[in-house]
Amino acid sequence: MNKEERVFLEYFVNTMEQEGLTLKAVYISFTQEELQKINKIYSTNISMSQMETNLNKLLSHEHLKHAFIGEDKFSGLQLTLKGLGVVNSLKKKEESNKNKGMLKRVSDYVEDHKGIFLVLGFLITLITLFLKFKGN
Repeated sequence: MNKEERVFLEYFVNTMEQEGLTLKAVYISFTQEELQKINKIYSTNISMSQMETNLNKLLSHEHLKHAFIGEDKFSGLQLTLKGLGVVNSLKKKEESNKNKGMLKRVSDYVEDHKGIFLVLGFLITLITLFLKFKGN
């Protein structure tokens, strides 16, 4: 999930929490004015075409749904349970990463990028063998 998709999902959740509403009570119509508001709140620079692309992706992955038929494709959108789960999962992961020690973060980084480290190890081995045979 890219940053812009996350911004739209978080916007729904923040709206819910600020208004004290439930998941089924929040409907948002994404217009130019709404996009300007989002760009200001999240310090982003999302264009209308980027917004449409991201909202289409969120709709296709069922993170958002049409609550009612509106004037255009991006009117009356509602967050789904799946979308709420994604936001909560990302927030929980972020909090978990903040609480990790330096050694654990390094360990997780190595685990996430082990393919790169395998390639580097292989290259070092090849270079060592090459130098050993060339030296004799």
